[in-house]
Amino acid sequence: MIGQFIVKKEFLMKKKLGLLAIFLVLLTLTFAVSSCGDEDKAGVEGKWTAKLQDQPGWAEMKGMAEAMGIKGDTVVMEAEFKGGKVTMTQIDPITGAKETATGTYTQSGSTVTITIDGETSTATVNGNTLTGGEGENAVVLKRK
Repeated sequence: MIGQFIVKKEFLMKKKLGLLAIFLVLLTLTFAVSSCGDEDKAGVEGKWTAKLQDQPGWAEMKGMAEAMGIKGDTVVMEAEFKGGKVTMTQIDPITGAKETATGTYTQSGSTVTITIDGETSTATVNGNTLTGGEGENAVVLKRK
């Protein structure tokens, strides 16, 4: 009788340990899946920069720009999105002069709507890239 009790108790302990192990594995998988892709969040919040070499048309203007001493990694725009507010700074690649504007933004999915001085424009977030405008007028920013 005592032997049967000990065997039954060992069986129940193993069953509890097995269930605990399954629970821990599921908890770990849940955490891993929920944090997957954090480095490429679709959210726009944070700091962004636009370099000449990332802009459409850079290949065509590269020779002329370099002849003027302007390198491809020259930052021509900085943006910071935080709590519904946006600050955008354009930087003249020749003089380094800066012009800053502030406004607001909202995000729905990958679309960011930016309003500065009453004018609204949209941009698209794709991982660590933010693109606003189209064609030759497009501006491409990369997450800092």
